[in-house]
Amino acid sequence: MTAGAPGALSIAATPNAGSGENDVFAATTASDGSTWAVGWDIDISTGNHNPLILQGGSGVWSLVSSPALAAGSDSGFSAITAIPGGGMWAVGVTGAGKVSTLIEYHP
Repeated sequence: MTAGAPGALSIAATPNAGSGENDVFAATTASDGSTWAVGWDIDISTGNHNPLILQGGSGVWSLVSSPALAAGSDSGFSAITAIPGGGMWAVGVTGAGKVSTLIEYHP
């Protein structure tokens, strides 16, 4: 990920979930000033996607766990937004074969 003001961007180290590809698609800043980013990581043993959630503050990023989904699901987040006054919503897709909407709320 990159961090910093426009024109002064730098690379920020982020943890990976597993050993497969990790892709971030959206980020937002929470009311406490922390930054949250969402996307997916790819399980190299199955080729399926898993939800990827990262939380950053003071230049340090951490993986955040997502509620467990059905075994063999192919899931990930594509957007996240902070709600004024607190809380965040993340949205994406889940399912193997038949795709369903994935929505997660974090207070």
